[in-house]
Amino acid sequence: MKGNLAGRLASAFLDSKLTPLLMAAALGVGVWTLATMASEEEPQIIVPLADLYLPLPGAQPEEVENRLLIPLETVLQGVEGVEYVYSHAEPGFGLVTVRYEVGRDMEESLVRLYSTLMKHMDRMPAGFMAPLVKTVTIDDVPFFTATLRSGELSPDELRSLADEVRVSLESVPEVRNVEVTGGEPREIRVELLPDRLAEYGVDPAWVAERLASANVRSDAGEFTRGGEVVKVVAGPFLESADDVRRVVLDVRDGALVQVEDLARVVDGPGEITQYAFHTDAAGGWTPMVAIAVSKRPGADATAVGRALEARLHEVEETLIPGNVTTQVVRNYGETAREKVVTLQEHLLMAILAVGLVVALTMGWRAAVVVMMAVPVTFALTLFVYQIFGYTLNRVTLFALIFVTGIVIDDSIIVAENMERHFAMRDRPLRAAARAAVDEVGNPTILATLTVIAAVLPMLFVGGLMGPYMSPMPIGATVAMLFSLGVALIITPWLAFKLLKGAHGGSEGHGGEGGGYVLEDTRIYTIYRRFMEPLLDKPIRLWGSMAVVVLLLLGAGSMFLTRTVSMKMLPFDDKNEIQVILDLPEGTPLETTLAVAQDVGRAATTLPEVADVQLYAERGALQLQRDDPPLLPAPGEHRGRRAGEPRGQGGAERPEPRRGAGAAAPRTAGTWEPG
Repeated sequence: MKGNLAGRLASAFLDSKLTPLLMAAALGVGVWTLATMASEEEPQIIVPLADLYLPLPGAQPEEVENRLLIPLETVLQGVEGVEYVYSHAEPGFGLVTVRYEVGRDMEESLVRLYSTLMKHMDRMPAGFMAPLVKTVTIDDVPFFTATLRSGELSPDELRSLADEVRVSLESVPEVRNVEVTGGEPREIRVELLPDRLAEYGVDPAWVAERLASANVRSDAGEFTRGGEVVKVVAGPFLESADDVRRVVLDVRDGALVQVEDLARVVDGPGEITQYAFHTDAAGGWTPMVAIAVSKRPGADATAVGRALEARLHEVEETLIPGNVTTQVVRNYGETAREKVVTLQEHLLMAILAVGLVVALTMGWRAAVVVMMAVPVTFALTLFVYQIFGYTLNRVTLFALIFVTGIVIDDSIIVAENMERHFAMRDRPLRAAARAAVDEVGNPTILATLTVIAAVLPMLFVGGLMGPYMSPMPIGATVAMLFSLGVALIITPWLAFKLLKGAHGGSEGHGGEGGGYVLEDTRIYTIYRRFMEPLLDKPIRLWGSMAVVVLLLLGAGSMFLTRTVSMKMLPFDDKNEIQVILDLPEGTPLETTLAVAQDVGRAATTLPEVADVQLYAERGALQLQRDDPPLLPAPGEHRGRRAGEPRGQGGAERPEPRRGAGAAAPRTAGTWEPG
């Protein structure tokens, strides 16, 4: 008999030496993929987003809106791919956020944004300064945070130490950005003396201008001397407080007027603009600085997190003194690894549960045949995931758990039918194997395509949920296709090697037949015992159907009545919680600190709380995004979808993060020593 496609495919690989090699190669590819595939907590979602910081000095919020934001919104909404445009007006400042459609190419979107801005620069109002464009991606969120605290060192000493640690952590491969929060960096501060300014008749703006012009280093040309070319450099940068003191401001009656004649120059920590403290169950507050690290896109969060911890241990032995305590307060690489390991354990449990059921119904030989289909299928599926650029996260692994019971169906059908044909003993075993696969091949292919047709539409879901859940339909589709191939190629070969021994082990003509009677099998007997009473009387049949319908309706009503929680993914159990205090504008920083400390003391009374970190002025969210300098009191604030008429935009951009309180203004004329 010629047979169909499934039978011919199984027959071709039944005696082939390539079949075990293909199985070994698939498992090897899976091991390599698991060893090299990056692991993260969540899948990467590409949402091109950029903030445009637009300075317009001296303008009121209404003027910023009418002269700057409204024309710019109209221009930006015409850019291809822009979905939302949000704007925010401040005195002398405008902020515009441009969000593209989900899935747009990041580089292409930024190029279009820049080209559009440059094209319309001639339409900007007088006094407008060059805009600052900053992209925002998921990789800007720090995944690793460490703190340094000490009861003996001052905040500025901790900040100086943290800056040295930052340099060391920046050298770790795949690190994108390292930021230090807490303390105050060293600065040279010029504190002008009003009486001396009045005595000399000097304008403070003139002092700032002269200092800016003195803090410049430039090439002043070159000349030839003694057969050599000598380059002339004018003016080094101001590097110390003495350099600043000796800057000449003017000449009066043949005498030099220097900065030290008009001001007090202080070399030390900057004015306090933020506080960072740590406390434990004892309740004492200790000065602290935090070091936040973000990784490069696509980097393995687990590997980078472990490398950062190793580097931190190295600097503890060589750089950090003994009176400073270091603590890793956030390492999402380890939490990602914990989730991945947990899901892998659940995946293994699912495979073993399926194997146990098969072993109880068909025997251990059939269980081995069926269970081998799962690692081969998943190994190839993970390889395809890596080719598509996916990482090992809870969505990709959840997709594998979701299809575990489905991918094994094809192999169960083929293995069970082969065992039945072997037990019949009415033909040679090879012929029985070919006939068994040929008999169920077309239904198996049809069932596989039906499952694919059911899950594939999920791939076309729009919005943020679409790319987030895309590993589900892609993984299920790829796994089903591979499981079909395994069921038609590897499963017949394994079943022929293992199951024939359970039914005589002969490859001859199989005797006279009659070795298999369906009615005598245990599973048929049990099934018949339950089904015959239902089929004998219509009232029992319809009663059982009514019970099934009632159970179905009851299960569906749980979602409507909120008897069970409706959630796409399990709750994310983090070992941290953030409390953000948004005090009224103008609240002194010290008042903000006092309120935050009261909240911290209340938190330490909870038995579940191990310690508390406090950030005043730059709240916890500031560790997750590098914002511009603190803005004045918020002005008009709105946001709307691209293409909507003005006044119909329902989505608003959150206010720029201002931390937990107002900051004391810095003194004009400060430098970080060069």
